Amino acid sequence: MRDKFLLEILEKYVPGADYLDVGPLYGTVNETLSVAAKYSPRSLSAADIDPLSSDSWAALRSHLASKNIEGVKEFSTSIDDPTIVDKMGTYDFVYSAGILYHVPSPVYTLQQYRKLTRKYFLLGTMVVPEKMENEAGALDFSGGKLIYVPAIGKDERKVVAAHYDKFNMQIHHINMEGSWNWLSNGEPSYGPWWWLYSSSTCRRMIETSGLKVISEESTWDGRHHYFFCER
Repeated sequence: MRDKFLLEILEKYVPGADYLDVGPLYGTVNETLSVAAKYSPRSLSAADIDPLSSDSWAALRSHLASKNIEGVKEFSTSIDDPTIVDKMGTYDFVYSAGILYHVPSPVYTLQQYRKLTRKYFLLGTMVVPEKMENEAGALDFSGGKLIYVPAIGKDERKVVAAHYDKFNMQIHHINMEGSWNWLSNGEPSYGPWWWLYSSSTCRRMIETSGLKVISEESTWDGRHHYFFCER
């Protein structure tokens, strides 16, 4: 079931908008194109890092076709491509979720989202609590503190692992056997989690990237957070 916060924003701001979903390919379970299509957008576009010839794009096309959604513009690109606006243009409404903690330089990525956005940007991201405490110990994420996962210490990893164990979530380099490499062909990989941050820290990253947060909502028992922003 889609979050009420997401649905209310799409219903209000998508009509007549050029709509872009950045990162819709993961199993097609989190794509919002089929939701936005219900609210009469002017256009629908999708961007993801996989090649257009990949099975993931084929799965998205089949998924949308099953819902009688046609004419979606497709772009194969990294959100961090410095020429992304030249390749794709800009959009009235940009949506992206499940990406920010997978990028090596989140403030740069947020600036990339801002460049793509003409009016509104909706971000969904995993977050951690300000205070994380369990049988393995305690961690403080308040006051702008965050963890760079490639450098996480053994004791800190135990606390974070216990936190996600209680949700039956397995996270690469935290509580999961076998993990993504940090580099792929000499460049940062976009598979692993690079960062652990609270919603308050993420909000400041968004604001310092040049976007204005106009509303927000915590979901998934506080593990996920939406930020609705304007340029």
